[in-house]
Amino acid sequence: MKVFLKCDKCGRSLSGYIVKKKQIWYYKCKTKGCCVNKSADKLHSTFTELLKSFTLNDKYIPLLKEQMYKTISGLTKETTENINI
Repeated sequence: MKVFLKCDKCGRSLSGYIVKKKQIWYYKCKTKGCCVNKSADKLHSTFTELLKSFTLNDKYIPLLKEQMYKTISGLTKETTENINI
């Protein structure tokens, strides 16, 4: 989630941390003095609800699968070649 989460005050990335005593995760802003601190559970719930708003027409699923296969194959080509060697 750190890739998607940005501070609503300064726009910088948020980093995750755990409060060990309570075993609860939070996200905080990295900017000195910004003081933005958010509950991970609440942000994850909000993100899940946002993702539910996206839908894909069934007719595009085969095309999406094909493109995902090609993309992953391209990204892992060098690793696959090294394994074969």
